[in-house]
Amino acid sequence: NITPDGPEAWGQGVINDILVTGGINLTHEPIPAIGWPDMTMDMAVKEGVSLDGLEPGSAIRFGLGKGPDGMFRIEAIEPLNGGKS
Repeated sequence: NITPDGPEAWGQGVINDILVTGGINLTHEPIPAIGWPDMTMDMAVKEGVSLDGLEPGSAIRFGLGKGPDGMFRIEAIEPLNGGKS
């Protein structure tokens, strides 16, 4: 479920919470490709991207792309280090 050209930027972080809205709250490292510093934020997750096996404390690598509203959202996600930070 990645856009045809793939995500615009990749980041790494740790999940703090899985949101009832289907998104996640995460603390991520800087993402130079889009000019983001390290921060903690809620992120929308594209429909169809599985969060199976992920939980608070999971270390992840994630791909970001812009949705129809122009806001970044997670378009790909995978665990790092066996999933634990």
